Amino acid sequence: MFEEHPKYEYLDIQQTFFVWYRSDKGYYWDEEAKPGGQFDITLDGTKLMLTDERERQIRLEKKHVYGPFSPFLLEVPETTGYYPLNVLEEEPTLFLKFAEVTPTRKGILEFANNYGMLTYGETQVLTPKYRIESGQKGSLRTRGAFGITKVIEEGLTADNYAIVFGESLRFWQNEIRDMAWAVLVWEALKDKNTDILKRIIYWKGEEAVGYVLVNINKEALLQFYNAEEVLRATRPDNWNNFKAYLPEEVTLSTSSGWLATKWTSRRELFSRFKPGDLLLPAQYLLQSSINKKLKKYITKPRLLLDDKNNLQPYLMPENLLSAMWYQFYLTVIGEKKYKRCSICGLWADVTDKRSNWSKHPECANRARVKKCRERQKSEVLTNGWLG
Repeated sequence: MFEEHPKYEYLDIQQTFFVWYRSDKGYYWDEEAKPGGQFDITLDGTKLMLTDERERQIRLEKKHVYGPFSPFLLEVPETTGYYPLNVLEEEPTLFLKFAEVTPTRKGILEFANNYGMLTYGETQVLTPKYRIESGQKGSLRTRGAFGITKVIEEGLTADNYAIVFGESLRFWQNEIRDMAWAVLVWEALKDKNTDILKRIIYWKGEEAVGYVLVNINKEALLQFYNAEEVLRATRPDNWNNFKAYLPEEVTLSTSSGWLATKWTSRRELFSRFKPGDLLLPAQYLLQSSINKKLKKYITKPRLLLDDKNNLQPYLMPENLLSAMWYQFYLTVIGEKKYKRCSICGLWADVTDKRSNWSKHPECANRARVKKCRERQKSEVLTNGWLG
């Protein structure tokens, strides 16, 4: 399904520079935090100070209506430093791990404590945890996504808050969902698993092809006969059908629509599809999903000095989400290869391994030891019975 592409040096994983940081004291969910403050933040982490009071008020009012809403994930106020993580080198399967995070407070917090926040912050928030008490003297260093952003001088009042940026629970849940959906389609394509694909892709005669995605696991998805049945179940009056498949704290989330029809501007695309085919429409769905995220979470070309002071081309993801979607991109174009271990079920980077790789060495060793012990136990029981 995915063809091998020539390797270009500028796409080599070694030509990518990215270091992310996590708090040395960890993170917590703040139920009282609310969007506010003088700063707004762009996707690349640029913090914009809103000097125009009217503009600031308009943006704040929009956030009060449209969100983001609490709880927010914040680094603990006791943070004193940050641990660096070379994601692309040290965590080659991170995007696959992220897709399998349980999208609850507990599951997300566990991931954040290991790898940090997803971005430089979704929004600036005001929270009692970071409030500067009246009469506090001296300067107070305030925190951004990771690191010092400003020093507030003396003369503080009770209305002062430290500058801190957070990410909402809904933001995390949506990003995990989108990655999980894309990985589901990719894995089904990789394995040519039509049992999964027929519950995602559906045809309307020979005139249109559509898709439906629901934030339930693979086992739950297989309970439905096909994508049309899944689509009918996503109607508001049928949502109770999914309750048993969703963890607490997680609400039903769906995505559906036409991939192409014979009547629209995508007629040329539609002409490539054969009626009833699942693979090519699913491949187009995967392409669209990854391109959408690559556009939003950018990896930019940069020039850096190498050890010999020569300028070298590098690709630099802007945040952790950018890095993970870049990992996914490298997988689809054939630069990286992954397989699930046949014993533990976890993903492994098999790019430089033999084509018949099937299990982690440590898993294979444990399996051999277990088999040996079972054989010894069986021999003891047999000999004892014979005796």
